[in-house]
Amino acid sequence: MNLSAVEFAKSFGEVESNLPANVIQLIEAERLTLTPLIPSERDLLILEIIERIRNDKQIIAAKERTTAWEKGWAENLDLFRKNPSSDESLIPRFVRPRMPVRWFGEYFKSNHENFELAYIKILREYVISKYFNNVETLYEFGAGTGFNLLQASKIFPNLKLIGTDFVQPAVDLINEIGVARNINLTGSLFNMLTPSHDTLKVRPLSGIWTFGSLEQLGGEIKSMVDYLVESKPLICVHIEPVVEFYEENLLSDYLARWFQSQRGYTAGLVGLLAEYETLGKIKLLKTQRLNFGSLMMEGYNLIAWKPN
Repeated sequence: MNLSAVEFAKSFGEVESNLPANVIQLIEAERLTLTPLIPSERDLLILEIIERIRNDKQIIAAKERTTAWEKGWAENLDLFRKNPSSDESLIPRFVRPRMPVRWFGEYFKSNHENFELAYIKILREYVISKYFNNVETLYEFGAGTGFNLLQASKIFPNLKLIGTDFVQPAVDLINEIGVARNINLTGSLFNMLTPSHDTLKVRPLSGIWTFGSLEQLGGEIKSMVDYLVESKPLICVHIEPVVEFYEENLLSDYLARWFQSQRGYTAGLVGLLAEYETLGKIKLLKTQRLNFGSLMMEGYNLIAWKPN
């Protein structure tokens, strides 16, 4: 199966004709294909997933995870310092190559060495181009290596870019990218579990973005969402896992829900935003299951809103 702009528009919940030209160009350049697994391959993969879930001990937002994040981002920082001109050093280590992926409820193999990374690149091109074309400042909370903001600087060179993270190596990396690439990008230390306008005051005419960072709060998201609502951005976009999107009668969804719930990834974001819309605090613009995921779960869904 060849994935053209038609398939990506379906994933994004978009009309194909509304996809920005640069997004279509990137889709065509990646030339992605997916191959279904034969029944015996699928059975073996499902058994592998079940064993992984049974043996998995990681708990999201556990105190020891801070050390893991510091170590991980420090590794990316060291790689970047060795070759500041390379974008490859900024790829998060958890985006793994040569793995089966999920697509609309089924498992597939791909022709691409790192299909997940290719999908992420296309998705972020779409998000940046569609949602942040009218903002003056773009904040990414939980920006990690800053590789999303670096791409934003290529699409909109005049944007002021601010990336936050709760561990210092990520902040150092973001600041060093700004200097090395001569772009308007800076990093700031910020803990989303204890957000404060005194720590970071969002500038007027801003866009706000999270990409797999609210998931790491272990469900403690209300304070951060309140902070974002009070910040009055022009637009707020989340790319996050949403356990509520899974279908109970679909095996691949059942396994993903099991894995996601066992680890303690954040749940309740869509419900909280829907409640705030009812209260008149925000306007929900989009809640889209993208129907794409890595081996264990669908970590990518699109939620967009703006404060009233």
